[in-house]
Amino acid sequence: MRVLCAALLLLVGSGAGYLWLQASESVVDASFKSVRIGAPAEATQVRHSYHRSPASPESATRRQLIQGRAYYIKSPPMDLEGDALEFVSQRLAAARGGSGLASYEIHLRTDSCRRVMKHGDQGVYLAYAREGLGQQYMRGVEKELQNCSKLLSSGDLLDENWLEQAAQQGEVEAQLLYARDPAATLGTLGDLLADPERALEYRRLAVSLLQRALQSGSLDALDALGNIYQRGILAPKDFSAAYAHKLALQQIDARPSRSTELAELRSALTPAEISTAEAAAQELRKTCCI
Repeated sequence: MRVLCAALLLLVGSGAGYLWLQASESVVDASFKSVRIGAPAEATQVRHSYHRSPASPESATRRQLIQGRAYYIKSPPMDLEGDALEFVSQRLAAARGGSGLASYEIHLRTDSCRRVMKHGDQGVYLAYAREGLGQQYMRGVEKELQNCSKLLSSGDLLDENWLEQAAQQGEVEAQLLYARDPAATLGTLGDLLADPERALEYRRLAVSLLQRALQSGSLDALDALGNIYQRGILAPKDFSAAYAHKLALQQIDARPSRSTELAELRSALTPAEISTAEAAAQELRKTCCI
């Protein structure tokens, strides 16, 4: 019953259409609770075992260094034009051989095809139509359907979770997206209700993958973990952990826009909790960025 309740605690993102899982202490087991400040970042294996590899040179060029090892992901939009099956086939051997970047690019292409096959979003069409671009939008949909036709008929490639594979292989962009896009792994509400334990497995793996990204120096992961603990998304609310992550981020890359948020988090903590969080922030900086 607990697992079923966990699966039902869903929030539907109003703009992006992604499923967001709200975690609570009552449905998160002890192994998940162990993923905390200073916890090992080794990712929990979920259903699949993928060969892992360090970030490729191509992946490294998509990083904007801030200081030390700390970086933000700055990757340009990928060109997904042309035949989708050819695009995937060109990267398949590399993905099977352990390239997280190849697996991630395959995910982006297959995901684009899946989206174009779903029922059209009338709101998106109307937004284009208001700008006089309705026909252009529809032509783009038709062109993408043509580009995806061969890939959509090869079910085996579409059945694989390329995003999870890329994240397990160490591709940081995939690790970040894995936590932001539960629908890519959990599917529809019907899929989740058919396998509710997957929700708990997903939470554990998503946070663990962000921890791995953090160890590589990812400030995006540091920010994402702070948000997770602050909002209770994917993990139980923990204002001390949220403050530690947000404080570490501010100390590495100071921005005035974070001051109010940090003050609000600090006001929710006791002096002892603040002291613990400040020490944790120092350790986080050492872990990720020095």
